[in-house]
Parts: sequence; structure tokens; C-alpha cells
Amino acid sequence: MGLGPGGGNLLQRGVTGSKEQETRDVGAPSPSARLEREWWAWVAAAVILLGTFGWAVAARLPGQGAGWLSSVALVAGYVLAFSRSRLAENHRAGSPEVLPSLGPGTSLSLLRGLLMAPLAGLLLLPPLEGILAWLPALLYTASAVADHLDGLMARRANHVTRLGETLDLELDGLGVLLAVGLAIHYGRLPLAFLAVGLARYGYLLWTVVLRARRRMLHDLPPSKVRRALAGLEIGFLSAALWPIIPPPLALLTGSVFAVPFLISFGRDALVVGGFVDIASPLYRTLRSAVLALATRWIPPLLRIALVIAVGPATWAALGDIPARSAAFAQAGVANSFVVAPVLAALQGLALVLTTIGFLGQLGALLLFAALGLTMVALGVTAPGLTGCGLAAGLLMLGTGAASIWGPEGEFVSKRRGGRA
Repeated sequence: MGLGPGGGNLLQRGVTGSKEQETRDVGAPSPSARLEREWWAWVAAAVILLGTFGWAVAARLPGQGAGWLSSVALVAGYVLAFSRSRLAENHRAGSPEVLPSLGPGTSLSLLRGLLMAPLAGLLLLPPLEGILAWLPALLYTASAVADHLDGLMARRANHVTRLGETLDLELDGLGVLLAVGLAIHYGRLPLAFLAVGLARYGYLLWTVVLRARRRMLHDLPPSKVRRALAGLEIGFLSAALWPIIPPPLALLTGSVFAVPFLISFGRDALVVGGFVDIASPLYRTLRSAVLALATRWIPPLLRIALVIAVGPATWAALGDIPARSAAFAQAGVANSFVVAPVLAALQGLALVLTTIGFLGQLGALLLFAALGLTMVALGVTAPGLTGCGLAAGLLMLGTGAASIWGPEGEFVSKRRGGRA
């Protein structure tokens, strides 16, 4: 078969082009090398970002910038070193091929870690005042938002990796520890809450002890309860760092979330050590009974208690808006003639939603916000604290039996930041 005019030149160019492509492929950096270069770019970004932040702190707080910067560098260095030691895990599940880029999800996780680093520096400074008092809450809330989105971004980009999963878990534990430490430092939580911050590290130490004793470690099953508790705890700590939150409210709400959070870690410790067999009929029966009691039968009792505790105050607030507005004005609240009726209406609507179990968890969240903001303005009251505690319990458990509609329960139990 003839090649036709110019056919030989075309073939020659094709062979030459193939050789040139092969040469470029041989000279191109490997995926691991490209990944490491990207990691170094993050190191440079961390130096610039945190160095600028440190300069600003030194300008506002003379004589304290060095200590702040050293602790910040320690945490940022740990986050970067942790990710560097696991770059080989930057591959999808079921595939050993290392991806050449961190991807949007893991990149957002690294940014989250850098946002956490300044929190460590604040532990060495006296409580901030004025507008700077909002800095811890803003940093941790930004970190929590990143935690909410990193897994979602990784899934949408088809870039879910083992590196992203392990980094996400590590930052969860580190963030909770730093936030708890700051809340204790600022007097919003008692020292006993340090157990919440150290829960993950206590669990990891427990696995080290088990290995040293040559016990087989058992895998933990996926758990919606574990994800929901972790997400709620992170959300609570974001609010606990707000400078306007009264310490009694932070203590009460924190206790509502901390107790099941610690119980969950305790159960996981028993499971991983093989002291509890989750496949046994007895465990399954007990677990089903506890879940039914907690999520089906206890919530209606909480709803009844909520009506008794908050109903009269809500009715009084809605029945005399002028007096309510005057109380807010006397407390120094700007635009009290708008704020007072809006909060009263929100409190009434949220109480109705929660009581009838229609979007009940959303109603519990709104009721908590309305009661909390009212106590910020007018002072802490027993009905307000009781209502916030009950609302927090319903936010965590759902509204249970005899509810009309509660699709938001699935949203609470499924953290968007989850990588699985």
C-alpha cells in the first residue's frame, strides 16, 4: 500500500513527535515531586500569612508578639509536618496511584489548620478586649466552616483521598483542644472541660497501650451518632468563644453536648480494644433500646418540659411588646423597638415548631438563639437557661415520637465535612 505524496514525511514527523513526547515525559516531574512542590508552596504561604499576622499582633500588643508567634509556629509546623509525612497517602481509595495535586478539599483542610494556629498563640495572651475579643470566635468559626466544606469539595472534584481523611480527623482533635483551652482561659468553661479537648488524644494513647500489650485492635464501625456529636461539639465551641455568651449558658449547653460526646469516645475505646463486641446480639439489643429511648421516647418529654419552662415567658413577651422594647432599651440595645418584637416573634415561632415537631430541630436551634440573645441583653434567667438546655437536647436528639416532619435530622447526623 502506497503512502501517497508526502506520506514518508508525515510518518517521520509522527515518529519524531513520539520521541519528543517521550523525552518530555521522562524529564517531567513525577506526581510525588509535583505534590511535594505544592506542599512547599503551602509552607511559603504559611510563613507569609502567619508572619503578617504576627507583625499585626506585635503592633497591637507590644512585647507579646514573640511568645505568640512561637506557639503559632509550633502548631502550624505540626500541621504542615503531619501532612508532609502522609503525602504518600494522597491517593483514592482502592488505587495506589499518588495524585499529583492535593486537590481542593485537602487544600481547604490545610487552610483550616493554618487558621487554627493563631488560636494557640492566644492561649499565651491575656483575654483580648474590645473588637479584638471576637478574634478567637472568628478564627475558630472560619475553621469550622472550612471543616463543613472540605469533604464536600473533595467529593465534587472526585479527589477524596486517604491524606484528606487523616488530616481532617487530626484537625478535628486539634481544633477542639485549642477551642476548649481558650474557653477555659477566658473563664467561659471550667477546667473539667479539658477532658473534652483531650478526648481524641486519650483515645490515641489508649490504642498505643493496647498495641504495647499486644492486643488486637478492632475497627470502629461507621456511626451517624459519632459524626453528629462531633459536628455539634464543634458548633457549640464556636459559639462558646463569642465574648457576649454568658458563662452559665456556655457551661449548661456545653454539658449537654459534652456528656454524650465523652460517652461516645468511651464506647469507641472499649470497642477498639475488643472489650465490647458490637456484633453480639446482646450489644445490638442494648444499642437499639438506648437509641429508641434517646431519640424516640425522651424527646417528647423534653418538648413538654420546654413548653412548661418557656411558654409563660414567651406568652408574656408577645403580649406586651412595648414593655419588652423598653426593657431592651434600658439595657442599652440599639433599635430596641425592632429587636425586641423580632426576638419575641422568633421565640414564639420556634417554640411552636419544636412543640409540634414540625422542623423541630430547626425550631430548637432558633429557640436557643432567641433565648440566648435575650439573656445576653437582659441578663441570665432560670427559665432562659432551662429553655436553652432543653433546646440543646432536642437539637441533638431530635423531637422523637409524635412529630409531624423533621427532615433536618439527616442534615444534623451527616457532617458535610465527612470524607466517607
